[in-house]
Amino acid sequence: MAAGLGVERAMNDRVSVFAEYQYRDLGNEQISYEDGAETLESATSTAHSSIKLGANFKF
Repeated sequence: MAAGLGVERAMNDRVSVFAEYQYRDLGNEQISYEDGAETLESATSTAHSSIKLGANFKF
């Protein structure tokens, strides 16, 4: 699953500023390792959020 949103605002004819948010979740995973005597179990989640701020300049 992925979702995001963003806004951009022109400051004048040559400069704009923006902000973006993005969320990604690729699911969960259970992993088991066995060496014959012991078992190691691990769980992982690939959820990630990011925020991006920036400026655009026109030449």
